[in-house]
Amino acid sequence: MASASLFRRYVWLINTVYSEGKITPARLNELWEKSPCNEYHEPEYARKQVLRHRDAIAQIFGIFIEMSRTPYIYYYIANADDIKSNLIQKWALNAFAVQAMLMESQAIKSRLLFEDIPSGHRYLTIIIQAMRNNNVLQMTYKSFVKESAHTFRINPYCLKVFRLRWYMVGKSEDYDAPRIYSLDRIHELAILDETFAYPSDFDGLEYFNNYFGTVRNTDVVPEDVEIEVDAHTANYIRTLPLHHSQKEVEQTQERSVFAYHIAPTFDFIQELRTQGPSLKVLKPQWLAERFKQDALDTLHLYE
Repeated sequence: MASASLFRRYVWLINTVYSEGKITPARLNELWEKSPCNEYHEPEYARKQVLRHRDAIAQIFGIFIEMSRTPYIYYYIANADDIKSNLIQKWALNAFAVQAMLMESQAIKSRLLFEDIPSGHRYLTIIIQAMRNNNVLQMTYKSFVKESAHTFRINPYCLKVFRLRWYMVGKSEDYDAPRIYSLDRIHELAILDETFAYPSDFDGLEYFNNYFGTVRNTDVVPEDVEIEVDAHTANYIRTLPLHHSQKEVEQTQERSVFAYHIAPTFDFIQELRTQGPSLKVLKPQWLAERFKQDALDTLHLYE
């Protein structure tokens, strides 16, 4: 197990090489000399050290730092394109970049503002360990709709993060199908010696494929949805798509129309509502009528 100090070096090396694209030993030494990660004020990040650390980085993170000698000596990440398409690696690398940035910004820490993240993340290690070995979990859970907590056994299938909250999809003996549990509502969690057979036909990406967020209501079927937004709102939706099926089918200077094939569940409808009068539902008709009625109900509140 790498020490905390060594792990910070790995993080710094990954982030630096990835940010530079191609980085010469001289440039690497220049940045290393100024880095807060350089606790012992080493004058350089020696080449032998880079080569030794890159092997550990490949084993731990699956990120491959290579050295080229033509037309000059430089380091680069060989699987940079793979990282962009691999959600786990991409997410982890973003986390590494933020961590490295924070370590180098202690002098202005009072000017770096963050949202408070629910404490459910403390159960991540337990759940990931259980998923890795297909161990059954014993969980004490308090949902928003029940008056008291309930303890039961559950087979953990997958994890999903949404809006700064972690969720686990798992199968308990109380239900015929998998259900979704928010980690910040877990009271106690323990790994049991018992194992379970992970279903070969379960795919986490497919499980949420037709949905937005974490409300998966099989009574709501996927259908074609179109929304019209003003040009200002379109900029946000264009750069941060609401769903992988999003397509911009019309665009003018004043407005844009986005199309989706999605199950319009509660989470998706609530997300559309956050845009207020800048968004109009074009189809399906039943959803357009609901938004029209919402607008009338809101108007009545102010009469």
